[in-house]
Amino acid sequence: MTSAPPNTLAGGPNIAVIEDSAPLRENLILSLTASGKLAWGCASAEAFYRESVVRRPHMVVVDLGLPGEYGISVIEQLHRVPELGIIVITAQGSDESIRSATIAGADYYFVKPVKLPSLLAAIDALWRRLPYKANSLVVRPWSLDLLAPSLTTPDRTAIPLSRGEVALLTCLSGNAGQIISKDEICVQVFGVAAPHDHNQLDVLVSRLRSKAKRKGYALPVRSIFGKGLAFVEPIRRS
Repeated sequence: MTSAPPNTLAGGPNIAVIEDSAPLRENLILSLTASGKLAWGCASAEAFYRESVVRRPHMVVVDLGLPGEYGISVIEQLHRVPELGIIVITAQGSDESIRSATIAGADYYFVKPVKLPSLLAAIDALWRRLPYKANSLVVRPWSLDLLAPSLTTPDRTAIPLSRGEVALLTCLSGNAGQIISKDEICVQVFGVAAPHDHNQLDVLVSRLRSKAKRKGYALPVRSIFGKGLAFVEPIRRS
């Protein structure tokens, strides 16, 4: 018999709520909890990526107007995870917003204010058709080998690294899930943080993404406009 993952009510889904408005987030969590659901929340996608490694949700309720990584981008990332339900709750009710979210991978789309019975019906419908999978979110980590040097994917595929790429990933892996400013990264990678070094950093990240893509993987480094970079999946160093 398969055991339930941590923090999961027996027979029900583990639901994450990504909503930057604290009152709305807490009210929704309380409503779901009062209805017998297990629910927890985060104010941003970056916080969710960190928490999800431990809490492993079965479905995610997400707003589109998030700080940092925008909601559509979050949906696209979540859609890559097998057997993960995605429900959008947002103030954006235009046909284009609905179309964009649906193409990105949303299962349901609600415009605020959403009626709780309708949301619960969507959750129950999703839970009936989503196969139970304890490891529904990323569990196996990436691995940074500082001696080889290489970055190993969760399925144990090694990606050779240049000296600059090692310095970049050393900086990001030491703060996995957190946004690191480009200035701070440039200091650690190039030794200085002049404006033109941002362009050099962008080239470095682009080359590393291309290396990962050739191995069949999307590099889990998110670029947050005006804030910096973050490595958003588990990673260990050896």
